[in-house]
Amino acid sequence: MLVFALTISGVLLIAVNVSVWRSGHALGASVAWGIACTVVPCFIMLVLPPVFWHAVALVGASLLWTKCRWSRAAFLPLSLLATLIPYGVLIWSLYNENLRLRELFPHESMEARVPAPRPDFRPPALSSPALKRLNMVEARVDEKDRGGVLHRWRQQSLVRIHEDTLHAFVNSPGFGVSRMPNISEASLSDGLRKDPPVPNPGKQELTWSPGQWDDGWATDASGLHELHQQSVLDFVYPEGFGVVKDRRNVYGFNAHQFSAVPRVERWKTQAVELVGVLVHAQPVVYVSANLPRMDELRKAPTRALDVFEAAGLEALRKGEDFYIRGRERETRMLGAVRAVAQCTKCHDCERGDLLGAFSYTLTRK
Repeated sequence: MLVFALTISGVLLIAVNVSVWRSGHALGASVAWGIACTVVPCFIMLVLPPVFWHAVALVGASLLWTKCRWSRAAFLPLSLLATLIPYGVLIWSLYNENLRLRELFPHESMEARVPAPRPDFRPPALSSPALKRLNMVEARVDEKDRGGVLHRWRQQSLVRIHEDTLHAFVNSPGFGVSRMPNISEASLSDGLRKDPPVPNPGKQELTWSPGQWDDGWATDASGLHELHQQSVLDFVYPEGFGVVKDRRNVYGFNAHQFSAVPRVERWKTQAVELVGVLVHAQPVVYVSANLPRMDELRKAPTRALDVFEAAGLEALRKGEDFYIRGRERETRMLGAVRAVAQCTKCHDCERGDLLGAFSYTLTRK
């Protein structure tokens, strides 16, 4: 669009200068050719903004030239200045807007941010139920990650502003209407989370010991399985993946976080904490007053796993997806957060690797 606008402005500039040189009158020529080249000023303002402002600047230059009674030769540099000013202002503003968008939706490397899983957290084989649930989560992540037209447009725009800056700049809608939608903060932010941290509704129960829980305690595990699956999808939020070219080249990534307290029929969530297995030498639990949120947990304090979590993590490392124990009306659950196919580029891992776990305390309603 910049090339097209410059072409029209070039025609306008030459036509006005030729008319001035022949007639010695600039104002009439500027107005006449400005209308001719922009068809209808109000319309062209929407279609080719720089041409419109160029025509306005030429009219202003013509008024100044006429009032000052300068020579015909003086009109050429004056008209060139009237061309440079509107284009210079527009190019400068669009260039700075592009830089701002690149800072708001940055290029990142996940190598330091997300260590690759250690081999000892790669299960020998997933249990049949765990593999089935992994397939289900992967399908739902794929469905959300593909998204609709706006989601795909966001991904294309992120690539443009980082990898094809010149093309995105020259074809910016700021230079005129094109088939390419406007790349703006609003369009790149569409669908991304801006939720504040979600407070944990209660505190994690840390006093359990093997003698206090019932290994054969009957519970409606299917409901808890669904609660955990919803938690993983909410936390991961596939719509915020941005563009993942490879582990070193990720654009516009929205950090993992919860947007709401996990809920399921007949159960009330008292607390959810993230068990980290990647960053520290030994597994730890991140301690926060809020539900897990990665941008917050990077600086959060940690604690050692309690007896229940240690036993549960061992089960997850062997290929299970859940470790659930109960007493009276209270239940604790450790649910695996495993890598689906869409996670492998960022995490430099294999499908099914254990990336962490959620430690839940729940009560019956």
